[in-house]
Order: sequence, then C-alpha cells, then structure tokens
Amino acid sequence: MTGFYPRLRDARKDDDDLQICIENVVNKLEDTQTSEDRPGMLLGKIQSGKTRGFLGVIAKAFDRDFNIALVFTKGTKTLATQTVRRISRDFDEFIENEEVQVFDIMHMPERLIAVFDRLGRINDLESALREAFEEGGHEAGVVFLQNDAARGIIPCAPNKVAMSNVVTVRPAGFYLPTDFDTVGTKATAKALLTLDEALLGKSKLADRLISISLDQAIEYLRLTKSAIKLPKDDSFYWDAMEGLLRYYSQMSDSKEVQLLVETGRKLGKLQSGGKSGQSIIGGTTIRGLLNASGRSEPALVMLRQDGEQRRLGWAGKQDFWWPVLTAPTTGAPCVFSNP
Repeated sequence: MTGFYPRLRDARKDDDDLQICIENVVNKLEDTQTSEDRPGMLLGKIQSGKTRGFLGVIAKAFDRDFNIALVFTKGTKTLATQTVRRISRDFDEFIENEEVQVFDIMHMPERLIAVFDRLGRINDLESALREAFEEGGHEAGVVFLQNDAARGIIPCAPNKVAMSNVVTVRPAGFYLPTDFDTVGTKATAKALLTLDEALLGKSKLADRLISISLDQAIEYLRLTKSAIKLPKDDSFYWDAMEGLLRYYSQMSDSKEVQLLVETGRKLGKLQSGGKSGQSIIGGTTIRGLLNASGRSEPALVMLRQDGEQRRLGWAGKQDFWWPVLTAPTTGAPCVFSNP
C-alpha cells in the first residue's frame, strides 16, 4: 500500500516547494535529538499554510515509523474543535481505512491508553503479514517463534501466539527497550566498566559493522540489563530480544552477529519513549549501514548513553549502554511469542 504522505500529497496536490519542505523537516526530525531545552520549531507567517505543512510532516513521519502525533493548540474549545476537524478532513482516507485514529483529548475514549499497546502489537503483526503478501515475501513465509526452556528457540504455530506477548519484527526492523529509567549501583558500575573495556576501542570503527560471535553478542546484551529499569507492564521483553538474536544468527550463513558501536549519546529520558528505533540509533550514515541490502546476519547496535540526571533526567546518575537489535535485511518477518 502506498505510504501516508504520497496519498495525502496527491489528494491535496502539494506543490514542489511544500514537498521539499516536508521531506527536510522529517529528515531533521530523525537526525536531530530534541529535548525540553532544545526543541524543534517551525515558523510560518499567518495564512502561509502552516497547518497544511505540519499535517504533511505528520503523514511523512508516519511513513518513517513514528506512531503517535500530538497536536497542541491554544486553550480554547473552539480552536481545538477546529483543529480536530481539519486533521480529520485531511486524513479522511486514512481514518476511513482504519489506518489512523484522531481524538480530541477533551473527549478521549475510556481506557484508550490501556489498550493502545495491545492495538499497536496487533497492528504491527497485521502490517508485517500484509507487507509480506504484497511484496511477495509470502513465498518465504512469516516465521512464528517462541522460547522453549529445553530446546531454545522453536517454531510456534500461528494459532498458539499469545497476542498479549507478541513481538513483530520486519526485515531491517528494530527491537529495543524504550521509555525506561536507569539504576545506578555497584553492579551496574561494574557492568559499565566491563562493557567499556570491551567496546570503546570498537567505537573508532563506527563507519562499519564488525563481525562478532553470538556468544559475545549475548554477553554484551546481558550486561546492559542491570542498568535499565523497565516500566511496569512494558511491551519490551529481554527474552524476546535474546531469542530473536539467537534465531537470526543461527539462520545466517556465518552464524555470527554484526556489531556497531556508537558513543557520546545524550538523549534525555523524556525523549527515550517517543523516538523510533531509527531516531535513537542516529543519522543517515548509521542507518545506511544497517539498511544495506544483502545483510543476512542480525546487527547489535550498542549506544553509550550519557546517564546524567539533572539535564537528561536519568535516575541512575550513571552512564549506560543502550542495546538495539536490527533484524537482517534479508529473510521473512518474525513474530515472536514470549511466554
């Protein structure tokens, strides 16, 4: 199916200047780390088409795996209603196709927040299945997996998948913890030192992927866990991340994992849950390495993050390593059921 912005562009007949502006804004949105102290801002004259522009940015961002857009207006019911109507009008096709939902926060449906995570997982699964069919990937199939205590990663029948614990990862897709806080203890400090000794030398090779063994990758992944405190009822599962890493590695010809190390990250806690995997990983150079065609091994991206509390809000007050699993660019979508 054609992306959100191409359909919106054609329906509105956006001119070339607006299309270029929207493309540049979304590129900046992905490449630039924003915060409360350093927000991103667009300026426009009265009646210059600002609403048209930011709706185009939202549609384009949805095409880049952003999931939620919050639109703030002045504090009047009239303006809020007017804005909701305008968004609903421009996004009419998406709403009709049940691809997008638009809500006025003053009339938010009950329990929407509680069910959002479940709906998101169902949508990820449905999208992966649809894309596999439309792009011919159904010939390779969609892989259903689960952890088994005795046998490791084993195939799982689709009807056995528990939707409450489903993880769906597409080719070249990302899986990572987000919206978490950190812990600072002697154990986390020791793990940080161990990871620093193992990885800091490899950060000088950030312009390439480095082959490492699966055992090394699993060890790095496990060392990151102690510093990361996941929220209650979180949708991220360490077992799923490790299981997918094992499966992808075992299915590759080399049986290895590709490693990418980046240092000096300064993403704030408040921004850690609202960014896509691509945004957290970094700019176009890194994404280009990970999205290169023909990569059959999984990639483990290790990001050394500034853990400062006063400016960035991390409770642990200690630097930490943030792991990101990137699926191979080849192969089928994976649906992982975490018991």
